[in-house]
Amino acid sequence: MEPPASRRPDPSPWTQQKVPSFNPLLTPKNIMAALFAMGAVSITIGLSIRSVQADQIFQQKEQYDGDGTPDRNAACKIKEANAGTECEISIAIKDKMESPVYVYYELENFYQNHQRYLASLDSDQLTGENLKKDDLSTCSPLKSNGSKTLNPCGVIANSLFNDVISLSDATELAHGISMRENHLAWKSDLNDKFKQPDGFDPIVGVKNEHFVVWMRLAGLAEFKKLYGRITDTLHDGWTLTFTVTNNFNVKSFNGKKYLVVSTVSPLGANVKALWMAFTYFGVAACLCALFFLAKAHVSPRKLGDTAYLRAG
Repeated sequence: MEPPASRRPDPSPWTQQKVPSFNPLLTPKNIMAALFAMGAVSITIGLSIRSVQADQIFQQKEQYDGDGTPDRNAACKIKEANAGTECEISIAIKDKMESPVYVYYELENFYQNHQRYLASLDSDQLTGENLKKDDLSTCSPLKSNGSKTLNPCGVIANSLFNDVISLSDATELAHGISMRENHLAWKSDLNDKFKQPDGFDPIVGVKNEHFVVWMRLAGLAEFKKLYGRITDTLHDGWTLTFTVTNNFNVKSFNGKKYLVVSTVSPLGANVKALWMAFTYFGVAACLCALFFLAKAHVSPRKLGDTAYLRAG
């Protein structure tokens, strides 16, 4: 027979809030010591990450559209979308780049983090549900094209970066090098977030890895996204020539486009924001500690103590 139910709470130290705790006294000295310690540790981590970037990440990039495009790439520039202008971009390798080497496109002044932009999609449609136009309220303003429902709908999907980039040539020393365009997107995105609806069989559709990469939104107005991989080591003095079919118009938003060739570190390809965040936080913590130090000397305040208490 089971014992009768009890309303008595669990008597464990955790639920009764009797777990041993440490409650330091927040004196000016303790606060200053903690801030200086946090600042020193953060600055050390930040400078270490920067050192890793300098030692392990080698990057070459070439602008091919937008204001400031060098004269050698002027033939690449376009004034309207889907122009189909074909040009060649050469990138000289100035340091040995161990494989794998990653090829990115980089955009400036493109705000994927804008509230209206990032909300303009329908996750159910992207995972294979065949929805009608009236069910696509979150895709506004791009839900249909005339009487036909867009699939995929929304501004994100329909502003896809559609330049075509291929590795067309290399120096004789680098003969035989090729660029692969698979294994670009996260497996979780490919397997769980993007599926074709039944009865809808495009050539590739939403399972295209360039599309999946584009749909993972960037947090800043300047960003780069992975386009391909080179599985060979590149040596100093080599030159890679890419053929670009330019379709994505950046003139309408005063943007810029770059082609980037880069290696990565264990922390990723772009760790600038990471080391800057650690370094700036460390500097801010040290400045706060100096402020408290000055405050303690200029206008000190006695701490409360039971010795000051008296009856009556």
